[in-house]
This record gives sequence, structure tokens and C-alpha cells, in this order.
Amino acid sequence: MSSTKEVRAWGKASKITKDAYQFDRYETPTRYPEKQYFDPSAIKPAGPAWEEADAMHDKLDVDDIMEEEYDEETKLQRDIFGVFFRKKRREDLGFKEKESSLVSLWDKVNGTMPWVQVALEDNDAIHARLLAYLDWGFRGLGQIFFCNNPLSGLLILIALFVSSTRIAVHCVIAIFSATLSARVLGFDTSLIASGLFGYNAALLGIGLATFHSAELHTGYSVELPFLTIFISILSGLFFVGMSKILLAYDVPPMTLPFDVLLSTAVLGSTSMANIDFGEIIIPSLPVYGDQENFPDYGLTFGSFLLIVLKGIGQIVFTENIASIILLLIALAICSRRIVLTALAGSALGTGVAIFVGLNPDEVNAGLYSYCPALTCLATGIFFVPSLSTYILAAFGATFTVILQSAISSLLIILGLPVSSFPFSFIIITLVLLQGNTKYMVAVPLESITIPEDHLRRATLIRGGFKLFLQALGRNVDTDRRARKIMAKLRASFDLGKVDLSVGKEDVVGQSALNMFRKMSEMNGAESSRTINSAQFGGLLDSIGMSQEPGKSNALHALSLMDLDKTDSISQEEWLVFCRNCVELHKVRDILSRCFQFVDTSGDGHIQIDELNEALDYLDEPTLSEEERKTLGRISRYPNEFDNQEMITYVVLDTLKRLVQHYHESMSVYAPPKQATTQYSTIELPSKDDAPPEETTL
Repeated sequence: MSSTKEVRAWGKASKITKDAYQFDRYETPTRYPEKQYFDPSAIKPAGPAWEEADAMHDKLDVDDIMEEEYDEETKLQRDIFGVFFRKKRREDLGFKEKESSLVSLWDKVNGTMPWVQVALEDNDAIHARLLAYLDWGFRGLGQIFFCNNPLSGLLILIALFVSSTRIAVHCVIAIFSATLSARVLGFDTSLIASGLFGYNAALLGIGLATFHSAELHTGYSVELPFLTIFISILSGLFFVGMSKILLAYDVPPMTLPFDVLLSTAVLGSTSMANIDFGEIIIPSLPVYGDQENFPDYGLTFGSFLLIVLKGIGQIVFTENIASIILLLIALAICSRRIVLTALAGSALGTGVAIFVGLNPDEVNAGLYSYCPALTCLATGIFFVPSLSTYILAAFGATFTVILQSAISSLLIILGLPVSSFPFSFIIITLVLLQGNTKYMVAVPLESITIPEDHLRRATLIRGGFKLFLQALGRNVDTDRRARKIMAKLRASFDLGKVDLSVGKEDVVGQSALNMFRKMSEMNGAESSRTINSAQFGGLLDSIGMSQEPGKSNALHALSLMDLDKTDSISQEEWLVFCRNCVELHKVRDILSRCFQFVDTSGDGHIQIDELNEALDYLDEPTLSEEERKTLGRISRYPNEFDNQEMITYVVLDTLKRLVQHYHESMSVYAPPKQATTQYSTIELPSKDDAPPEETTL
């Protein structure tokens, strides 16, 4: 499958910031924000262009109702019925449950922490610029483990200082040399801000310092810092050059710049008098048939666990347990899946190395564990988490051990370390599988953040499509989240269990009863236990929700709630209606997020071809001819549809199917023979239709 389909299914790079609003927070910067190096005009930079992103958000998500100052009660009422108007972001709704301070703090530090860059954006103060450079540097450190998180990077740096101050100092020199040079050379700021010019340089600084001297806190030299600066700057150029070649196939350069340059520096030092790395590995020819049949690893559960932990540490050349614990904390802050995947990869690599009988000293040091850990990490990043993804990761980690043994036998002739060549070769091969298998959903480079986000995005897209296809008459099972929402909605229709004595904590129930009382006393009428559509229309006018077609949609939804067919709405029916409006917001959210990912142009319209490509990308059947005809009857356009109109249609269809389910369960009437056809032809009121007769307050 072409990369075009992948981008269309997820949203273009220029809409990454817009997509981030769908998850109640910003998600940028991503790991690979753009494909600039192979086609500068194909996708516009996806860095923190916050002003444009905010304008796009305002265009797409603003309510279709007037913004005025209202009291809290009126705001809540507007939020309840806002589901029939333009979408309002969930965090703004008055009935949304408030998060605890601990949950809010975790949301701040978890993921990519983009709010840091938002806070520093367009701030020309000296301290803001210094903080921005620190942020870029820390993100570069985090990117060693695919963690685009400055706090994770800070903890990784602390772990390096705990292990060796000398190595940590050279790491700092390397990462800020590469970052500053990339800035001076005018490379894209979004890539720099994501730390992509830092992680290879950081590894080079760590590797050069490690191989230069065995001293942990002493052993500094004058020459090594200059070599570190030069090699680090060169790593940025290698990153750009390799990206220009590999990104044409949607494959990033991984750690190849680090692997090539570290081997070059070590090999070149053999002719240098002032920079001597010594004999890192004694050069020799591979020996066949001389290994022990059953090497003694002295293995216990504790020793196996220690090897697994060392495998994580060896990614940054450390065996210090305290440093490794800090590394695990750093990974967990960014993503729980990342830390678990890294540990699983290290454990699998250790097990395979023991099974095939590799060198016990190297196995016990974790040298056959770090590359498999990176392979599993990367596989979980470049593909949406699933059983198939983790099977592929396990296969890749297993073969990484075999490849590492082969590369080690080759490089030992030159006395060179294996670096992370096995990881780079294997993961590039696996990433090339993107779009060629239906069992795994690839994550486009422009959309990469953390595995939890990838899974949530894929789930939302699938869930939104299934709700949409159900409304078109297709018999599909909804996802777990949608089923939970629908179950709650169906349960609310049991009028016999509706308690009119709502508690103070039930803000929606309290507001619903207040509105019912207000409407029933309208025009001087005595208090009644029923209301009608005219009174509801007057209520909408009084709270500033008279805009079309939103008002007509709300009136149509209320008419569906006349469950006893009396042309009036009882208190019980009204309470159910208000509570259902709250739940229908969740349905609207799912659909809105799904459609915004498919809407590549960002103009609020989706082409039928775009929709089919997205369905095909998710391994779902494309629209049938009958579904196309149904869509054509709903939409005002021949080959496309308006996102918001379609979302409202699906919301109303959901409510209508709930009413049908209620009548079926109550055996009030027999359902029609072709129920799907009936409930896929709801006619939304036109903007030109005259509003129904209203009663003013």
C-alpha cells in the first residue's frame, strides 16, 4: 500500500498539531515530524507552528453557536445540547469529570510534554532561548530510547553522571555541539526541537569517552573533546544525508550515523599518536568449531534478571545498577509500554543468546541484550501495538541476536565493536514492511509519538468508522468503547428506574429538572408534568442556541424521545433525553476524531475516495454501491460530505436506533422488515427550512 494511503488514514504532517487537540492535549513534536529531506514540497513542516495550528483548531472545532457571557447554569445547559451544534472540546464541557491533581501532573510529564515547547515558543528572552536549547538537548538524549520527552532525557543524563561523570560530560559536549551546529547550518527547527540531531551525537559522545579510557571520573584528555565536537557535528550531516535516501521509503536512518562514525573514529585512531582508544577488541580471525558445547553461564533467576537489566544499561554503555534504575524510570515517565517493551526485548535477547550458546562473558555483560531491546522498542513505535506487532518484534529481536553474532565475527578482524549495527539493519528491514501486511497497522513517521497514543488513535479511527458504517446500514460490531457507551445509553431508557429525586452531585440531573420546570411554566401556564417541542425551542432561544441547523437537530432529537407517542415529553423522558445528550457527546467525539484524521485537506470535507483509502488501510471493506447511494442522499455534495453534517447524522441515527431498541424491548411495535434502510435515511433539516413554531420565555 502506498504511503499516500497511510498519510490519508492518519492525517498529513501539517495537521499533527490539529490532531493533537483530539486527545485533549498537544501531541507534537513527533519523532519524525516531516519528510523534508527527500521532498521539501510534499509535506509542510509539522513543527510547533502554533499560530497556524490554533487557527486551524478554531476553524474546525469552534461551536456553531454565539459566544457570549453566560452564568454557570446556562453554560451547562448549552453544553448538554451542544452535541447537536458544532463540536465542543470535551475538556470545556461543564459535565466533564474533573481530574485529580496527581492525574493532571502525570498528564503533564507523560508522553512528549509538548506544553514545554508551547511555553517557550516565540519568546525572545535570553532565558527562554537557553531553556529551549536545554529542552532540545534533553529530547535528544531521550530519543536514544525513542522517548521524545525532556524529563526522560534529564533523568538519562543524571543516570550517566551517576555511572561516570567523565562520560556524561562528553555526552553533553556532543549533544549540544550537534544541536547548535544544526541550528547554525539552518536545518529544520522542528527536527532539531524533536531531538533528532541529538541522539546519534549523544551516543557518539558516550561511546568515544567509554572506549578512550576505563576511568569513570578521571582520565580527561585535551584532544578527545575536540574529536567529540567534530564527530558530533558530522553526525548531523550524516543524519541529513541518510535521511534523504531512506525517507524516500518511509524509513528513518535509526542509529546508522552513530554506528558508522564510531567505527570510523576507532579505526582511524590506530594511526593517531594523541588519540588512542587502545585495543577495544583484540583483532583475530573467527574460529569455527572451538566453542564449548554447553557454556557455563552460572545462571539463576537473579543472574538472568541482572543480565536483562544490564541489557538496558548497555544501550548507553553502562552496567551501573543505580543508573539502570534511573533509565527505567526515565522510560516509564514517557511511556509504560516503552519500558515494558525494552525489558521484554532484553530478556528475549538474553534467552536466545543462552539458547544458541554464545560467549558467556559477553552474554553476562548484557552485550547480546541491548540490540534486541532496541529492536523491540522500535517495532513497538513504528507499528500500532497489537499481537501481530509484538510477534514481529519477537521475531526481529531473535534474529538480531543471530545477526549480532555474525557482525561481531566480521568486525573482530578489525578489532571493532559491533555498536548497534544489528539493530539498525533489522529494524530498517522490518519498517520496510509498512503497508505490505494487513495484520499490522503502520504509524506514519509524521504521526509518531508514543505507543499509547498510536493505539488510542487506531482505536478511535476504527471505532469512528464502525459507528459511521452502522449508520449507513452495514452490520458491523462496534469497538469496546462504543459498546460501553451504547450499553449505558440503552440502560438509561428504562423509564421505570428513572429517579426524579436526583442528588446534588448529579449536576446534569439537577439542570435537567430546572429546565423542565422552567419550560412547563412557560407563557404563564400552570406547572405541568409534560412539555412540547415549542417549549423546548423557546428554551434553546433563551440560552442562545437558536442557530440552524443545530436547533432543528435538537428539536428532531427531542421528538424521537416521545416514547409513549403522546406528542409530549414527560419528566422521565426529559431526564433520559438530557442524560443521553451527555453520552452522545462521546459518540460525537469518536466520530470527530476519526473524520479529522481522514480529512487530509483540513477543510471539513471528506472525499469518498479518501474514505475508501482509509478503510482499505485499516483492512475494512470499502463502501458498497448501496452505501454510496445512502451517503449521496445524506450529503449535499456528489462525491464528498461535510464532516459536521455527517457527525450529526450519525448522532441522530444512534439516538433513533436506541429508541427502536427500546420499543422492541417493550414490544410496543414490531420493527420494520428493513430496519437498516429506515434508519439510514434520516433527513437532516435544511438550513433553509423554517424553524418550527416557538414559544418565547
